[in-house]
Amino acid sequence: MRGLIATGYYYENYITDGIRPKNTFRGRDACKYAEFFRLWYEHVMHYAPNHDILILDNGSPVPFTENSAFIKEPIVYLDAPILGHQNKVVQNNFNIYTFRYDEQLSHDVGVARQFVDILNFAIIHNYDYLAFIE
Repeated sequence: MRGLIATGYYYENYITDGIRPKNTFRGRDACKYAEFFRLWYEHVMHYAPNHDILILDNGSPVPFTENSAFIKEPIVYLDAPILGHQNKVVQNNFNIYTFRYDEQLSHDVGVARQFVDILNFAIIHNYDYLAFIE
């Protein structure tokens, strides 16, 4: 069976910037800083190895490309979130795919766009199951 683990990516700043994120009214503050992504990634790799990973960057002020140097596995940068990249989807043990939206949307609209694109990606590429881990 082939599984996909997906997430939306949006971080306003680093803890070391000393600036509190804007959207702290929901969820824990610690999850709002860019450093949290490394913890997210390490846990996914530990508890769900050999799954493809899809990371959709909602025009984050801290881009995924700037915050992914610690990832040793190859990353496939997609030209489009869904349909424009069939030639890039490969069958390895697992793959990490990412796409950065040019237009940053509000939280609710951005999350909705990401959910739709993640579901379409999973359907188009015949995954047996999908897990969204925010």
